[in-house]
Amino acid sequence: MKLLTHLFLLLGLFTFIQCGSLHKKSDSTSSKNKNEISFTFLQFNDFYDIAPLENGTIGGAAKMATIRKKLLAEDPQLYTVLAGDFISPSLLGTLKWNGESIKGKQIIQVFNKIGIDLVTFGNHEFDFDVKTLKARINESNFDWVSSNVMLKEDNKIIPFYKMVNGQKINIPKNKILTFKKCSR
Repeated sequence: MKLLTHLFLLLGLFTFIQCGSLHKKSDSTSSKNKNEISFTFLQFNDFYDIAPLENGTIGGAAKMATIRKKLLAEDPQLYTVLAGDFISPSLLGTLKWNGESIKGKQIIQVFNKIGIDLVTFGNHEFDFDVKTLKARINESNFDWVSSNVMLKEDNKIIPFYKMVNGQKINIPKNKILTFKKCSR
């Protein structure tokens, strides 16, 4: 929670500095003030099951995708943020494909389709071994941030990283989001 508080405070500060005053409009009409921008966060965490619960009345990936699509239509500057705890635990994650447990692969594929913008680590991302976590990170199409998690590799403490075109790209401690209407 402390990590998210700092992340959102930094985001607000950088946005204010780069784009002028912030104002969350109550409707989707364009702003009359050119220095004013509007954006929406869809934030969630502890997302373990793709299927809905309670006979389809609660949760599920399809409902999340529908909510995101609706919000995106209302505000194209929607940022979908996942505050961790999604790779595990899940009954689906224990299933085997080609003789191997899928260990969270299913949720990465679903979130790649939904269109998550930014995630961070929760404690359940470490339920499996480091090799599995690195595989899930590399399978993801979304950005990761981490201000308090490091990787021990070759007796060195380094940031977690994502392999992109054969290059190690460090997972940053913070990320500055860009806004479509901000031209400065």
